[in-house]
Amino acid sequence: MLKVTEKAEYVLSPLSFQAKLRQSDLDHCVSFPKYLVHSKLSSLSISLSRSQLELGQRLALAVAPSTEIRPLFPEYRPSDPIAGNAKRWWRYAVRCIGRLNRHRSWIEFMAAFRKRKSYVELYKRHAHAKNAPWLATLSSSERDALEEIESDRSVSVSGLMHWRTIADAQAGKEREKARSKRKESAGAMAGGGSGNHGQHGVVTPAKSKSSIKSSFAS
Repeated sequence: MLKVTEKAEYVLSPLSFQAKLRQSDLDHCVSFPKYLVHSKLSSLSISLSRSQLELGQRLALAVAPSTEIRPLFPEYRPSDPIAGNAKRWWRYAVRCIGRLNRHRSWIEFMAAFRKRKSYVELYKRHAHAKNAPWLATLSSSERDALEEIESDRSVSVSGLMHWRTIADAQAGKEREKARSKRKESAGAMAGGGSGNHGQHGVVTPAKSKSSIKSSFAS
């Protein structure tokens, strides 16, 4: 609700307080603030209408942390009902307990490692082949393999994003290596041309007459 006083509209009522301001003379302040304000506010008055108050309550509920119970590791959770699929649900429970205790089987670890290695290589070629001529474009079967890993429920979204970050970093390093190799080859070609020019430009000094006579005399 807006209050009108002398042609001024406000939600927060006018305040009357004292404040102390300290300003540093330095342009860059690291261990202390540039501006420091000390004040005491005795009272604060806010006027809101009913609709504004209800809107504020809805916003508070929207940003409040959710207390809804969510399943552990949904990427492992079976999509089938429990009835008739007890084996899959028991397997899901065992995997969740193993993840919580940080104990995973070697078979599961190796499968995840191979899946990660394959996805990083496929995504790197898929995302950077246009700007990296040393990377081959994906074939139709490789594209299907990439989509299969991305649709795999055992791989979380955060895991896929982490693998993509690794692929982007590898492509960046390979790009830097290719750039440095081009600079080295260009420098070698320039150095080789100047060296050959020096060899062809060398002039051997003529022998003196005394050395020629001594050679005939011998």
